[in-house]
Amino acid sequence: SSATHPAEGTSLTEHPQLQVFCEVTPAFSSCAYVVLASGTNEAMVIDPGNPVTDGVMNLLERLQVRQVPYIILTHEHFDHIAGVEPLRERFGSRLVCSQSCAEAIGNPKSNMSFYKDGKGMACGPADWICERDGWKLRWSAGSIQLIPTPGHSPGGLCVAIAAHLFTGDTLLGNRRTPTHLPGGDADALRQSLNLLLNYFDSKTLVYPGHGSCFALGEIDLRKVLRPR
Repeated sequence: SSATHPAEGTSLTEHPQLQVFCEVTPAFSSCAYVVLASGTNEAMVIDPGNPVTDGVMNLLERLQVRQVPYIILTHEHFDHIAGVEPLRERFGSRLVCSQSCAEAIGNPKSNMSFYKDGKGMACGPADWICERDGWKLRWSAGSIQLIPTPGHSPGGLCVAIAAHLFTGDTLLGNRRTPTHLPGGDADALRQSLNLLLNYFDSKTLVYPGHGSCFALGEIDLRKVLRPR
């Protein structure tokens, strides 16, 4: 079944147009996803969080990917953005994110990396800011819908393509989504989660920022939203 723990570099799903692969960052167990357009040499990368990008680079190499038109960020925290620049340099990808995320990724305190080692890291400016450039991306494997989902952080967004939903830290399975970090907002999170649960089919496969893939219908909102 697809709802197993994402093994590194194994395809999590078969879809006529798409294959999804996951690379887990060892230090923070954050999930980077490579979404391959089947039968092409083109892929999209979501949340490359490992500053040592060998894992994702090797995976792209193994899949014979030559083009990465987009790198999409689900939010601004460093464990989801630390591998952006080497990928951009190698593939000339366009970096896609929300306005709040775009404002935070260049600041080590705002992206939280400063608090890890006292100096932190920064990403260069985003190329595509959803509020300015639109919430839909055209891609060879189909249209990509970007959905604003603040709550865990102000810059949260989810990425929907075909029956696949990449939620970053907005939805982590039946675990409570943290809202205690700066900019976290439990009320905004409740609205974001209700939006996802009402908008998407229960069979939608969810790929979270940490942990295993699951079907949206497996979610118990009471667990996810229980008070701290």
